[in-house]
Amino acid sequence: MADVNIKKFEAVGFHPDKYVKEISQVCVGGQELQQFRSKIQTLAEESSAALKKNVYHNYMQFIETAKEIAHLESEMYQLSHMLTEQRTLLSTLAIVIILS
Repeated sequence: MADVNIKKFEAVGFHPDKYVKEISQVCVGGQELQQFRSKIQTLAEESSAALKKNVYHNYMQFIETAKEIAHLESEMYQLSHMLTEQRTLLSTLAIVIILS
């Protein structure tokens, strides 16, 4: 019986129809095809679970990054406000010195 090789599914030139034809030629009898189908189904379920896990993990990283960005935006706004105040104070001080 042929073995399920995940590398074949990952290949750039993978053609599902061609793969199924090859398997049906190698397998002898319906029971062997059913076993092969079962292995592929198990592989699909494992891949789906891994994908869901990765999406959840990346989503949590996305949320954390968004929080950090919001915090940095707040700090940048505060710095901008402080610089504006400093510029106003320096301008006022310069005017006072000139008029004195």
